[in-house]
Amino acid sequence: MEDLEWFLDVAIVCGDEYLDYHVCQYALVAAAVVDAILNKPDWELLTDVQYENDDEYLILFIELKETREEAEKSREKAVKALGLAVKADSELREL
Repeated sequence: MEDLEWFLDVAIVCGDEYLDYHVCQYALVAAAVVDAILNKPDWELLTDVQYENDDEYLILFIELKETREEAEKSREKAVKALGLAVKADSELREL
């Protein structure tokens, strides 16, 4: 979770400045991981990879990401970072 927090913090700290593509991408991915931990997406809709147990893919994904409680602490940062990544003054928005 610490790495995810760092990526979200970088986007937030740079918030008033022009955000380059890489900062936007890192923020989007970090926010997506937080979302996956909190909302547990339906992996059958997202992948053709079939596992013996449908939850196995999610478990592999989350294993490195600590607990739901820690992800909950990152929710507000993730929402803020997402807004900054798609703001008018970001390279991602220009694309």
